[in-house]
Formats: sequence, structure tokens, C-alpha cells
Amino acid sequence: MKPALGTTKADNLSRAQVSKLHSSLANTTFQANRTLAVVGSMYAFASRLV
Repeated sequence: MKPALGTTKADNLSRAQVSKLHSSLANTTFQANRTLAVVGSMYAFASRLV
């Protein structure tokens, strides 16, 4: 994830950036879906802390 998203802070990360990352992993569907799940989990966890 880091090479694709760089140093983008979570509050500045857009759906378009996550979608682009997911699409870039189209050849490895398992990895693409796991990456999407990890990003979603991180946001869900963060929302519980607020």
C-alpha cells in the first residue's frame, strides 16, 4: 500500500485513491480484495476511537 498511497494521511485519503489502488491490483484479485478489507478495517477501527 505504501508505494501507491505514499505519505498520504488517512484524513486526506479519498475514495478515488483507494479505488485506483484496488484497480491497480486487478491481476491479483485476492491481494486486491484483502487490501481493500485492510483499509476498511483501519477506518472502522479509527472511527471507534473518536
